[in-house]
Amino acid sequence: MAEEHIDKARFLDDLTSSYSALETLLASLSEEQMITPGVNGKWSVKDNLAHISWWLQRRLTIMQARKEGVPFNDPAAGKDDDEMNEIIYQANIDRPLHDVRTELHTAHQRLVERVQAMSEAELNQPASNGDPVWTTIPPAAHDHYADHIKIIQDWLARKHA
Repeated sequence: MAEEHIDKARFLDDLTSSYSALETLLASLSEEQMITPGVNGKWSVKDNLAHISWWLQRRLTIMQARKEGVPFNDPAAGKDDDEMNEIIYQANIDRPLHDVRTELHTAHQRLVERVQAMSEAELNQPASNGDPVWTTIPPAAHDHYADHIKIIQDWLARKHA
């Protein structure tokens, strides 16, 4: 069961520290390592970053639609995760690493700014699923960063084994 209430400052700290952990890992990799397929399946580190960025931008769009009280047209509606992830992969396969990294950084910064603009009460109010709004963010951000850090670290360990 998720916490019912979270302190906004703690939430922002968790958000920024989880992204910093991802950035630290990326700083240890060469460009060649980041574009080499096989990290998880056919994906490269770059593909993992494009994937994170897409889901993060989706979360931002949902949050904006909710704020404006307008419906959200979900591009993932009716698709399972594997199908959506393949669509994301195909859409980003030929994009330059720099563009993908910049897009991810921008999306993360937008999320931080969006959370900063929210009151603690807004962060803790119920989302459409009934859980506090803040609980809808980590699957696209904190948790997603951690998941892909582990994927990349496991790949690096396999390469050096």
